[in-house]
Amino acid sequence: MKTTRRIACSFSLGFITWVGVAAAAPAAFPGLNPAPFGKGIFAHVRAGGKIRASDETMRAWAQNPYIAGTQLSYCWSELEAREGEYRWDIIEKDLEVWARHGKKCWLEISTAFRWSPSGELGVPEWVYRKGVPKIQAAGSAPYPVYWNPLYLELWGKFVRELGRKFDGDPRLEWVAVGGHTTGTEPRLSSKENDLVMAQWEKAGFDGFKPEGIYLQKAIKPIYRIFRDAFPKTQVSATYINTGEFSEVMNRYAAELGFLLTSNGFGSKAATRTGRENVRQRREQWGAKIAYAEFGPSGRDSRFLDETFEKPKGVTVKQMRDSTHVAKLIDIYQGAIGDDSDPPRRPFSRLSYLPLGERAPSVETEEEWNAALKWAWEHLEK
Repeated sequence: MKTTRRIACSFSLGFITWVGVAAAAPAAFPGLNPAPFGKGIFAHVRAGGKIRASDETMRAWAQNPYIAGTQLSYCWSELEAREGEYRWDIIEKDLEVWARHGKKCWLEISTAFRWSPSGELGVPEWVYRKGVPKIQAAGSAPYPVYWNPLYLELWGKFVRELGRKFDGDPRLEWVAVGGHTTGTEPRLSSKENDLVMAQWEKAGFDGFKPEGIYLQKAIKPIYRIFRDAFPKTQVSATYINTGEFSEVMNRYAAELGFLLTSNGFGSKAATRTGRENVRQRREQWGAKIAYAEFGPSGRDSRFLDETFEKPKGVTVKQMRDSTHVAKLIDIYQGAIGDDSDPPRRPFSRLSYLPLGERAPSVETEEEWNAALKWAWEHLEK
């Protein structure tokens, strides 16, 4: 959807103030700014085929002046259960409550979902019936062979149709690359890799390496599909740090002009080392940087201390308890920097953050809102 000019937005005294009106904004949402915010705090209300927040909670978040919108996660099977029949109405319905309040959303669509061993969420069954090879072991989710030419053809067609419908839509802040992994992190089948690795290798997988088939014949082509399908809307690629493979991949995404997102936000990111890593990504790749979701360390206050050592043999998730919860302001200030400590500010290169729900045990609603306001004011546009 074309716009005649770029419109900026600002926040003043807790209210959204538009600096202009875009002629191309949908008539149904006259207060919606067609230009991207360029920064913001986004909730995460939809995943696994369902909305994970109540209507009351979503309305409250959508009305909060310091929450920019939400992430909406889908699977291909939800949106094209029958070939050529696109359920854009599902996305439209989810966008509405946010757009009504001048907020935006970002879309994430996957073709594999390791939490769905039935395969209900992932690739539509008709895709496999057409001949796309399936990778699956007992107890695992099914995975398409991402570099299979037929798979790329069918997935590419879906993405292009998605682009025809939503590219340039003022209700969107960005669209995330998907279709090359479970979820969006480019790790093949992630935690199920060992379970199905023999099948991956039989299908041609030759390792996580820059010249390997996974990067060259799956990830890069899919990046290009999204770039071509969304010339107007911002596109994001999920950042991972696994050595040379990911370095080449991340550089390629940056060259395409993608936003680089990470799913590992939390207490570990809110340290000096975390800030340095973000600064290096921003300066090395020349791309905007975002955290899309909270990671395992979440709001655990112990990890704000870089000298803290996690007990061996215990996962971060297993360590969680209600007695070690940090205030949201401490997480946000730790990751972005704090004006009271000027040397920390140059380490901030963040444009987007995930919403941390209020923790009643450590913060009042006023303190929580103050944390959101502070983060909005200090994110880099």
